[in-house]
Amino acid sequence: MPIKNNLPIPREAQDIALLISRGSSASLFGLSLGEKTYFAACMPDFVLYVAADYFQASKVYEQLSHLCETALLPAIPDLLTYKQGATEEIFFRRIDALNKLISGKLDVLVVTAQSLCELFPKKSDLQDHIINISQNQTVNIDDIVFKLLSGGYKRASLASSPGYFSLRGDILDIYPYSSEPVRIEFFGNLVESVMTYSPNSQTRVKSLQNATIYPLTEFFISKELFEKLKQEIFRRRNNNLDPDSKARQDRIIDELMFKLEAQSIDNSYVYISYLLDRRPLSELLPENAIIIYDETKLILDAFDNLYNEHYARIKSLIELGEVFFDAHKQLIDRQEVFGPYQKFNKCALCKIFSANKIFEPDKIFDFRVTPITRYVSVMDELVQDLKNWKANSYSVLLTAKDQAAAKSLQSIIADKGLFIDISDDIPPNFLGSSKTLISPIKTGVGCSWHNDKFILIGNDDLFAKKKALSPARTKDVFFEVKEGDYVVHYIHGIGICKGLTRLSGSLGTKDYIVIEYRNGDILYVPTEQSDLLSKYSGSTPKLSKLGGVEFGKVKQKVKSEIKKMAFDLQELYAQRSQQKGYAYEIDEQLQRAFEDSFEFAETQDQRTATDEILDDMRNGVVMDRLVCGDVGYGKTEVALRAAFATVTSNRQVAFLAPTTILSEQHYKTACERMRDWGVSVEVLNRFKSAKETKEILKRLKAGEIDILCGTHRILSKDVEFKDLGLLILDEEQRFGVEDKEKIKMLKNNVNVLSMSATPIPRTLHMSLSGIRDISLLSVPPSDRLPIQTYIAELSDGLIKDAITRELSRGGQVFVVYNRSEFIDGFATKIKRLAPEALIEVIFGTMPEQQLARAIKRFYEGKSNVLVCTAIIENGIDLANANTLIVCNADRFGLSQLYQLRGRVGRSNRLGYAYLTFEPDKELTSQAYKRLEALMEFTELGSGFKIALKDLEIRGAGTVLGKKQHGHMEKVGYELYTKLLMQARQELENKQARDIAECRVEADFDAYIPDEFIKDSSVRMRLYNKISAIQNPQDRLDILQEIKDVFGALPKQVENLVNVGLYKGLGVRAKASIVHLEKNNGWIMFDEVTPELIDVVNNFKNIASLDLSKKPKVLLKSQTYKNIYNFLQTLADKYN
Repeated sequence: MPIKNNLPIPREAQDIALLISRGSSASLFGLSLGEKTYFAACMPDFVLYVAADYFQASKVYEQLSHLCETALLPAIPDLLTYKQGATEEIFFRRIDALNKLISGKLDVLVVTAQSLCELFPKKSDLQDHIINISQNQTVNIDDIVFKLLSGGYKRASLASSPGYFSLRGDILDIYPYSSEPVRIEFFGNLVESVMTYSPNSQTRVKSLQNATIYPLTEFFISKELFEKLKQEIFRRRNNNLDPDSKARQDRIIDELMFKLEAQSIDNSYVYISYLLDRRPLSELLPENAIIIYDETKLILDAFDNLYNEHYARIKSLIELGEVFFDAHKQLIDRQEVFGPYQKFNKCALCKIFSANKIFEPDKIFDFRVTPITRYVSVMDELVQDLKNWKANSYSVLLTAKDQAAAKSLQSIIADKGLFIDISDDIPPNFLGSSKTLISPIKTGVGCSWHNDKFILIGNDDLFAKKKALSPARTKDVFFEVKEGDYVVHYIHGIGICKGLTRLSGSLGTKDYIVIEYRNGDILYVPTEQSDLLSKYSGSTPKLSKLGGVEFGKVKQKVKSEIKKMAFDLQELYAQRSQQKGYAYEIDEQLQRAFEDSFEFAETQDQRTATDEILDDMRNGVVMDRLVCGDVGYGKTEVALRAAFATVTSNRQVAFLAPTTILSEQHYKTACERMRDWGVSVEVLNRFKSAKETKEILKRLKAGEIDILCGTHRILSKDVEFKDLGLLILDEEQRFGVEDKEKIKMLKNNVNVLSMSATPIPRTLHMSLSGIRDISLLSVPPSDRLPIQTYIAELSDGLIKDAITRELSRGGQVFVVYNRSEFIDGFATKIKRLAPEALIEVIFGTMPEQQLARAIKRFYEGKSNVLVCTAIIENGIDLANANTLIVCNADRFGLSQLYQLRGRVGRSNRLGYAYLTFEPDKELTSQAYKRLEALMEFTELGSGFKIALKDLEIRGAGTVLGKKQHGHMEKVGYELYTKLLMQARQELENKQARDIAECRVEADFDAYIPDEFIKDSSVRMRLYNKISAIQNPQDRLDILQEIKDVFGALPKQVENLVNVGLYKGLGVRAKASIVHLEKNNGWIMFDEVTPELIDVVNNFKNIASLDLSKKPKVLLKSQTYKNIYNFLQTLADKYN
């Protein structure tokens, strides 16, 4: 295979690779990661690269992806669990790798040892479900739909996320996992056009000549196989179980039979996968494939651990009725794993000489390798090594990720007395040239080939290890009205949306939104007025009385309170803006150096948040900013960058955390991050003795401490800073009322940076209302996997299985039991269920030193199961702890559960979260919604969405103090926010547009036909968009969007969009009714204004003003056109 960027191929590596490709097996010793991956990339044929575990496989994949076309195949995350976790991400990644493999698009497939033990679909099954579409091709649409459904796609009204397709008339949208969504337009069975489209706006992006759609599942079941599976499962019923286990088994079988009857296995595929016709991975490989085993001893150890765990778990789960008696067949028999791979060419790569027990090698090669030094902060050593290599006639290639980095590297080396040329292209005769070059090429770590006198120095050897800047993710904050929702009509109040209905009258046919009020009264809202409706988010409301004055009075009271509150807010922010903030003169070069020393990848969101904060500091404003980001997304790094800028300007930083554990965590992180920069960091919490505390306070007052981390102890009167410049608040919502009052005093003239993964609704409310600045971090680290989340009844079997599995892979477990008075007894029960566990118990009221010792032992790995209260919600950051069991999860708040789940999955190992409740317990509706939300939001970066969901479940609470409590619940969150924004605009002397009702009466049909869009929820969404039309450009945009997404427009839809424009202009022109008839048009108003008089005079040839009742403008001839022109002119007058 050709190595990317024409990187040189060492002759030594090339000769051995050719030898292996011609049939000789080999073992190579003495190679480090750089040489191993470079050697793999030198192979002339396809390579299956086998690593012991996912961590090693990830490192190999990261290196090889720079050198050749590579994919990583994750193992199935949980072979034995009856129901998979909510996320499909890992299964998508697996099928994506398999699709690339059978399509011949790969040079290397990296797998873990477990993948050799697993079963995979037949090559023919994968190929049969590939769909190739070309322009002008004749196809059978029903066949395509069948292939999509059997290939793992789900049908939806709109295909707006991966794994879905939508068929609307002659338009088929398909959203694959690893490529852009594709839209296919048909004329009959002829493919008229193929294009990509935006999943957000649903509008077309670019045209294609053809497209290939790959399947999204590796489990293919024919109709005949469904029938066979029913017989197979029924035959596996075990009657020799105890009553509880038999009842559990019967429930599982009943559910499986129900799914098989419906021909929809859903998330139970893995459970019955071994009953399908599946084969070893070897059958998907090309005949000339080369197998590379990386560290054979580690691979065999991984096999032993996997099979020991597998058989132990099966034995236990069979007794509990959780699996069938032959579930061990989910893995290939231990003795048969390597058999299918013996026919392939192969080699083993090892760092240390050891026996190869996988195969007997024909050749053995022992390499003399010198590991490449990590030169990140020792450039002097690099220059010395370059001089030595040059003296010994070595060819040395230094790689930089881009041209800017190459020039920077050249400059640094030149400053130390050595000039090196930059070459975009590597000369073909570079090997043996004894030259040293810098080239802008993306690589990982370097490698050395002494026999060829060739040294490659990689990006990671020269620069702080950073991946490519991740793209920012658009935040999606909206509340969409659906059938069955509580809604708030701006005029008539709170009701229940009963969907859409179509009514015909003397002026044509239209669709209406049906709202039910108290006593069953019904209101029909014209769809063009759907902007008068907002979704009610909060606890279950009391329905308003239709036609009553009650809601009007409530709304008026809320408006008046909001105006007062907005005035208070304005006063507060006026005071803050008038306060003379400190304008920081940031040392840009020093700040950039500090940021560049960050060990991990900087995402675009982190970069943006950092820039926003530093701009606030430079401008001398008194900053009050919320950094909202998911667990592990880099909030702390952003805060420490602000802290560094503060400290280098000779001011102090207070880092306030709600718990002792979290304050200790921040202290450790800050110490580590500031270690090389001469910054003094201390911590103040209950772990400190009185003597230590006294010394810290003395040094703080003298200005000898730059950053003080701590709990509410920092807020005590005896804590005095010499010059406090920045207050960092982590999880502000966790502090008590008294603490918050003290924080307000501390915040008066100090920059404040608050951090939260799941902001409480009140904080979110402030942010979304524009009252507070927000920076959103929504991009995960690239190697992070979604946490497998399970909602289940608590049972001894679940506890035993989850703990045993995690401990067998050398990990640690959190068990959250939030009743401290009974926690010791529960820990004893766990010890009985899992005797091998080393258990530690912690809870909030433990003596300080005892708590500190217990946590220290868990961190050091001296214990592997931590039974605890919710004290771990914030602060425990341990990459090796990747299983969480929460008992009585229904008693926790949504944000609290989300934070707890964030304790696991903090590395590139798969995390498991079991949220349990007592058996046979009937959950409250709110508890059910909370657990349902966690199942829904398993994707990385869901914290912001969790907070929005919390708004719907709990309500938004208050913005300022207790006065506003309850007002939001009376009118709903969305309307409350609109009223707040209006009040603020009025106070800022801006023209605040009220929510106005304008009815359009038209003598033509205006609705969306059912046959054009079948799904009522999609029609409702489109009606909402049409109701928001404000001007002619909006109209054109909507028409184009509808045409792009749904095809040619029926006349009724075009009419509806026109009605939307008339309504939008009518609102802007302060009209109450717009009456459209071909020869009888008029516009009614609530009052006569000077602007209205002016426009009537301008249109005096065709318009007249009738003041006999309510003001009405009558228009003659060409009614539609004249009314449009009149409204547009009047709207422009007002605006």
